Amino acid sequence: MCSGCKERSFVTSDQHSCLTSRSLNTGVPCSLNTGDVSVLYTNEIEWINGCPLPTHLYTLLLLQLNEEENSFDYSCVDYESLSKRSWTDVLLQIYKVLVLSRVSQSNMNNSFDHKIIDEILQFSPQSLPSNIYSCRELQLLSWVNMHYQSSRETLWKKDGGPLARWIVNFDLDFKDGLVLAALLAAYCPYLMHSHFRRIYMRPSSTEQTTHNNIIVCQALTTLNLNFDIQVEHMSSAGLTILYHCSFIQPKEAYLLLVSSSPFGLQGSTLAFKLTTCINRITSTNIVKCKSSCYQMKVIQVPISNALNKEATFRVMLVESEFNPLESIEKRKPGVHDVTFKANIEKMASDKSYREIDDKNSAISNEASDFHSAVRSIFLTSEQEDTLNIHYLPFFPGTKYCSVLLVCPEVGDMVYVIKATGELPLPSTLTARPSKNIFMVDSTSVFRLQCEIGQVCEEVVQVPEINSAWENALAIWGQYGMSAEEQRRRTLTHSLDSSSVRAKAATHKLLKQIISLRNELRNGIEYKVEVSLPQYYVLPSVVYIPVNKDTGIPQQSLADRCCVDIPLQFQADCVGQFRCQLVLSSCFDIRVYEIEAIVTAQKETIHLNFNSAVHHSVTQDIPLCNETQRDWKIQAVMCGEGFSGPKFVNVPSGTKTFYPLTFHPLAQCVVMGKLALNNECNGNVSVFILRGVGEHPLPEDHAMLHCPVGQTTHTQLNVPNYSQKKLTVKLVGEFWYQLHLYALPPPVLILPQIYCPLGK
Repeated sequence: MCSGCKERSFVTSDQHSCLTSRSLNTGVPCSLNTGDVSVLYTNEIEWINGCPLPTHLYTLLLLQLNEEENSFDYSCVDYESLSKRSWTDVLLQIYKVLVLSRVSQSNMNNSFDHKIIDEILQFSPQSLPSNIYSCRELQLLSWVNMHYQSSRETLWKKDGGPLARWIVNFDLDFKDGLVLAALLAAYCPYLMHSHFRRIYMRPSSTEQTTHNNIIVCQALTTLNLNFDIQVEHMSSAGLTILYHCSFIQPKEAYLLLVSSSPFGLQGSTLAFKLTTCINRITSTNIVKCKSSCYQMKVIQVPISNALNKEATFRVMLVESEFNPLESIEKRKPGVHDVTFKANIEKMASDKSYREIDDKNSAISNEASDFHSAVRSIFLTSEQEDTLNIHYLPFFPGTKYCSVLLVCPEVGDMVYVIKATGELPLPSTLTARPSKNIFMVDSTSVFRLQCEIGQVCEEVVQVPEINSAWENALAIWGQYGMSAEEQRRRTLTHSLDSSSVRAKAATHKLLKQIISLRNELRNGIEYKVEVSLPQYYVLPSVVYIPVNKDTGIPQQSLADRCCVDIPLQFQADCVGQFRCQLVLSSCFDIRVYEIEAIVTAQKETIHLNFNSAVHHSVTQDIPLCNETQRDWKIQAVMCGEGFSGPKFVNVPSGTKTFYPLTFHPLAQCVVMGKLALNNECNGNVSVFILRGVGEHPLPEDHAMLHCPVGQTTHTQLNVPNYSQKKLTVKLVGEFWYQLHLYALPPPVLILPQIYCPLGK
């Protein structure tokens, strides 16, 4: 390695001079490939300031300095520009030697139409003698000409297309950007619609050429071919225009740039037409809510006037199935973008601003799931208020509603509602009578009860008319009425008549009715889905006939005919199996809940009770609730002498005892039965009872003190535990004792007496 700036300059210049002499023989422009241009600027200064040079370099430098056209004033900016161009030529030669040498010699005639090849050959002149290219470069030029001619006649055919020409070099012929655009469009035709349709076919100025090259750079960036290409600053200054968008309606303006001269000469004038395009909306606020299908929900949207003026804003609703806040690039291209743009253009038109007809507004609202009773609202500057929006979904899914507050004089504001429609609430399901079915009036759950391994086959009955759907149509139809029609129907009590429901259904389901007009003769097809298909077996498709009687009053909707659907259930373990039965069609959706209680095989439990007459004994029966629901157990008992509470509540996760009492009234054997019915899961526990009334125990011990030869009286209380009057036969026993002699006790039969009830 050489030390010192002077020696480094000599070595660097000598190296680049050798590279220059090699490049001169391979077709590089001679005027730019001099060794001194490739040297760093600081070393070049030392070179020119008198450093000793080798003879051949000094002679070459003197020859260049003596020539008028090559005597440059090497300022910093000019030198960097010349050095950049020189290094570019060197890198191109390296690319030519190392990369283009790998270009195959394949025949390109098989890839193109012979007509295109003939046209190119007829127009092909001889290569210019100033361009010295290798065979690979000539083959690459032929490939470029093939694609340019093909793209010129196919891709740009409607727009006239660029002029036919023969591409003979890689710098001047690529200058206007048309050749590179043709190459990219040949392999990526979709770039024609997004990029290349905006280029100038026949550029005639530097601005148009720069415009074409900018579009080519944008296309390369779209293809992720980022070469870090930057557009050089043009001689004309850029003008920044700031537009504060406060209106949804597109605005237009004209920009005039008039040139002036200090000498009073009149210059040219440039005119530009400025047009705004709304492709993205920034919402002021986003409100989220959820509601079950066919259930009305009032959404409170907080609004405020963020503009500087007070105004009366017209309230407009735009419904869409996608988020209008997302940019078009983030969404998948489809019909939703076209629909959203059409709605924006429709609302932003002058006709929509002036149109406040109630009838037209009602028709548009009936096809939507959102409705606003307020048509206009007055807000002062920075005033806050609340706007109520009614949401009634008819199908599950997420929808977006853009609430537009429009004022043509002041500006527009946008609020977005994200509403999610969930499955409708469960409806009541009936079935044919069966011993395995039990219903609870307080809930709409359809309950079955069976044992382990038992195949439970039932027939459930689905009503032909969806009452929840009909009620929702009646409610939504009232929002589409004018004030006069609503007043007349209120007087005639026909707000929820069949004509109102039919009109609302026609507007909301018009597309389905038209597309399925011929298929409705056999009935509406419903897809059947259950949440536990491993236990519940139902048909996958059910047809419900269409009722032709349209004059059904709303009070009689629940009393219509039903459609039978077979149901089969079987489980191999004890438990509670609850599932959702969903019937969905293109018109409505229905949800039913089915619950099956599976118990073990019934085993009768025997309980024996022994007790003396008129004495009770109690047995506590344990009740353990390990579920997450509270139990309410009803006791059904038979058998004389057995008693207990009629109802017992067992909280979730606790253990409670049922007290069973046996109180015999006589010496006898009593048989009984106790059934504990669980109203929550339908489980029944049966107990066989056997009670034995044994010899009664003494009621009381009476001690009498009586002197000899006298009579003593006392009173005995005889209880009556029965619910009727008793007749008692008394037997008296007496013992006499004289000194040490014991005499047998005589038995005296006393006359019958009556004991009053309860004494």
